[in-house]
Amino acid sequence: MKNKIIKYLGLCTLGLFTFFSSNAQDVQGVEKTANGLKYKFFVQNKEGKKPIVTDFVTIVAYYQATDTIFFDSRKSPTPYVFPVMERTYKGDLFEGLQLMSAGDSAVFLLSADSLFLKTFRVKELPRYIKKGSVVKAFVKMLKMQPGEEFKKDLQAKFDAETKKQDLEKAKEDSALKVYLKEKGITAKPTKNGLYYVEVQKGTGPVAIAGTKVKVHYTGTLLNGKKFDSSVDRNQPFEFDLGKGQVIKGWDEGIALMSVGGKAKLIIPSKLGYAERGAPPTIAPFSTLVFDVELLDVKQVEVKK
Repeated sequence: MKNKIIKYLGLCTLGLFTFFSSNAQDVQGVEKTANGLKYKFFVQNKEGKKPIVTDFVTIVAYYQATDTIFFDSRKSPTPYVFPVMERTYKGDLFEGLQLMSAGDSAVFLLSADSLFLKTFRVKELPRYIKKGSVVKAFVKMLKMQPGEEFKKDLQAKFDAETKKQDLEKAKEDSALKVYLKEKGITAKPTKNGLYYVEVQKGTGPVAIAGTKVKVHYTGTLLNGKKFDSSVDRNQPFEFDLGKGQVIKGWDEGIALMSVGGKAKLIIPSKLGYAERGAPPTIAPFSTLVFDVELLDVKQVEVKK
């Protein structure tokens, strides 16, 4: 049994090498199902469990028409995961997937017309696809799961990620409270959670949504670490206020200022970069502190 397992793993490795190195120009030794699906296995475990409709499969795949590769999951950081569906026509890719087991690799020769019009459900063939041509679908099956099991795993991952995010958000809230206390900041947050601390009252035009504003700013984390500064560059920053060109905390905070004014904007992550962060300088769930000065406000020119 041990020797059989080693032999099969060796075939899987060989098949993976063949799968990734094939140029897909000519496929020799093709077989055909009763429905007319043409295929060739590079690695096949005939006794392995095969997926059925509603099972989820995890694959690496690429599609090639003549010399054009028009889909290639090998370039994606994650494998391609989807449910096995009812056949869209006799001899389609879903029929081919149901011939495979985890670890198998194969190429399926598909009707380009049927693939695009029936499986992909597009209205017409792309310009790079010739009517009546063949698409070669190279597939490496990595994993398969019953639909209900996949959904449970997905829910478990979602719950774990939600719990992790809740913990990170709690840590952020705690750090913000400590910062406010240490800095003696008593300003109340807006209904959205922004802390606006006026440093110098402006005497010029008010910044309102739809205007172009020019500002100088320095951004730091709660620990005082600077991550960006227009002052250091000696290059003010301009943007259209209220158009979503900046983080939400900026759109809200700058709209409270007048030209000549200076303020400190303390922006919780939900009004900043949230759970995404802005690598490598801003981690997920980071409250940001901006010292800003409003230099100018002018109407946006409307192109006619």
